[in-house]
Amino acid sequence: MVRRMNVAILSEMNNLNMDILDVCHTRLDSLWNYHLCSSFTRIYMVIAGQGHLRWEDGEVDMTPGNIYIVPAGLEFFCSCPDHLEKIHFHINILDSKKHDLFNGFPRVIALTDCREITDAVLQRFEISDTTTAFSLNHLLWQTVSKAVMQENISFGNIHPYSERVKTVMKLVEKTIGSALDTCIPLTNQLKLKTLASQVHCSPDVLQKEFSAQVGVSLRKYINDRIFIAAEHELRITDRPFSEISDCLGFCDQFYFSRCFSSRYGLSPREYRKNNY
Repeated sequence: MVRRMNVAILSEMNNLNMDILDVCHTRLDSLWNYHLCSSFTRIYMVIAGQGHLRWEDGEVDMTPGNIYIVPAGLEFFCSCPDHLEKIHFHINILDSKKHDLFNGFPRVIALTDCREITDAVLQRFEISDTTTAFSLNHLLWQTVSKAVMQENISFGNIHPYSERVKTVMKLVEKTIGSALDTCIPLTNQLKLKTLASQVHCSPDVLQKEFSAQVGVSLRKYINDRIFIAAEHELRITDRPFSEISDCLGFCDQFYFSRCFSSRYGLSPREYRKNNY
């Protein structure tokens, strides 16, 4: 008997997760006219009517029976000339870096002739049981797989992280979550020196090891996670902007608003209002 293991792919399969942030069946009119950019990927399944999506290098009409995937990080405009009925999912397909795997893809992905999927999702939407949840997850993964194959998207080779880097990633998530849960502001908890002391190495060693393995600096990784947490709070809670700003370590809510607007093209207030 010959037995072979691919440790890297096993690790990545265990780390590859789909976080479903929102699902909604909506009927829209001409007031659906927004300029958006998010850290999550949007999946629009069109049931009836018509809409329009436009981004820097292209545009597409939304028609019934088709599915449109707006990658995380893509700045785009959405509109509806008259009426549009759709089911949308807001998702993150996270790799071991905690980055959305569609982040950086330069255009909206249009999947045509998907009536079988859109009808199946619509049929199951009003049902609340475990079997239906499994079925909807399967349909979402089917949709994502179809997009990946159609666009020949490659997410690159898999490189396992060292225990030190994995520990730092977990510390970052835990610290941000704790700040939001307890309303104790982030101050020095995520400083390079503080994190290095917790994994028993020098700041220089941690910085070099993290950047080499993750592909971004530790500071950029932390900033990305802070803004993703801010998006989450704006999307699913009604917490005051000042409270979110304080918890996440910004000097005041006006600076938070400027940073958020620079990153997403919308103020926190606009983002909360326009989150469709």
